[in-house]
Amino acid sequence: MKSAFRGIFSRASVYATIFTSIFIAIIMSMPVSAELRILSILLIGSYVFTYLYVSDAKEKILMELRTKGSRVDIKCHNIEVIDQKEENGICKITVKCRVGMMGRNGCPLNCPKFKRPAPTGSGAIGGAIVGGIIGTILLPALGTVLGGLLGAVVGNAIEDAGLRSQLEIKIDECKAKNKIPYIYFLY
Repeated sequence: MKSAFRGIFSRASVYATIFTSIFIAIIMSMPVSAELRILSILLIGSYVFTYLYVSDAKEKILMELRTKGSRVDIKCHNIEVIDQKEENGICKITVKCRVGMMGRNGCPLNCPKFKRPAPTGSGAIGGAIVGGIIGTILLPALGTVLGGLLGAVVGNAIEDAGLRSQLEIKIDECKAKNKIPYIYFLY
């Protein structure tokens, strides 16, 4: 259950939240019974939760395969990228731990030296305020709510992008070039 909630702040969740907000707004504007609206909203919610849970699980399985059964915590800011080579559609990224915690199987489970700055929430609050103001100008009632929700999602995504580790950035660069990232680690 813990892994499902960690996926809420992934890039896929931004798209899923926008999709959900648009479809809920469409459903609420349609002349149908309240029961049908509630059923539709629950159906969309279950779809989004399943999508987020499956995308998070799929990414974990792929990262385990790419590190040959070993574990490298890509979100840790103590992981340093040593080298990156691209050949035949594959990005070979070599990493090491700055504090020397990596062993033969990669990062230890629940590493005591894991370091990642925590999001403050200021991006979501700022985005909600700006989105709410823009939504109020464009469409007074529904626009305020949708603008606030979309602004919060975008603000949160912008703040989260600023907190990414060096390894996460390199992996995203490889994916942008349609190459498969493989992670090798030094211990």
